[in-house]
Amino acid sequence: MSLTKLIFTSVCVLLLSACGNNVASEDQNKGSVSDGEKSSTKQVVENTDISKTVEEAQRQPSSAKPEAQQAQSIQGDSKDDEAGYSVVDGKIEEAAEIPAEDKKQLLAAFKEYMDAFNAKDLERYEAILAQNPEGFNLQEDLNNAAAIFKDFDIKRTATNVTITDYSGNRAYIYADFIIDVKQENTEAKDEVKQLTQFVKESTGWKVTSLQAIGSAAKGE
Repeated sequence: MSLTKLIFTSVCVLLLSACGNNVASEDQNKGSVSDGEKSSTKQVVENTDISKTVEEAQRQPSSAKPEAQQAQSIQGDSKDDEAGYSVVDGKIEEAAEIPAEDKKQLLAAFKEYMDAFNAKDLERYEAILAQNPEGFNLQEDLNNAAAIFKDFDIKRTATNVTITDYSGNRAYIYADFIIDVKQENTEAKDEVKQLTQFVKESTGWKVTSLQAIGSAAKGE
């Protein structure tokens, strides 16, 4: 699944949750809410085609792990070869024997991947994606990104950034994400654990796929 599909899904859940909280609060204070106010988030969903994205997200291949199973894989000392990460004593373990220059370039590529999206710079964002990504359709992802940049104020912050798997021309980077979403008077936050897979192309390390390990949406 692509980054923008994951974010579309999160935005849909977050804004609907936040809108529901706002409506409940207004109902208590005012006794009623106008139809226009109730439909504002629905209009956002329709304008950005999030509802379609949620349906597509729900139709992930059967090989995708259920969230409960994914959660089990990060408890205690474990190794998830398919996902590309391992946990030792409750901590994400860094891959061994990563050449210093590749490590530097990979972390720089991950930072650019973050910064380009936060800056809403479509050209920079496209430049950090693989030419033939394995986990998503490039043009569809760029179209979704353009819609997100236009309709939402989204900032992603990454912590615990760790190169968890490395094989010369391919690597996984684990990170804990906080996604802050704003749209008009609605604000929400999502916490996501994500694995981003990079491949080494002639122009450097590029994003080819990603995997959301789990998330907890919180409307504010």
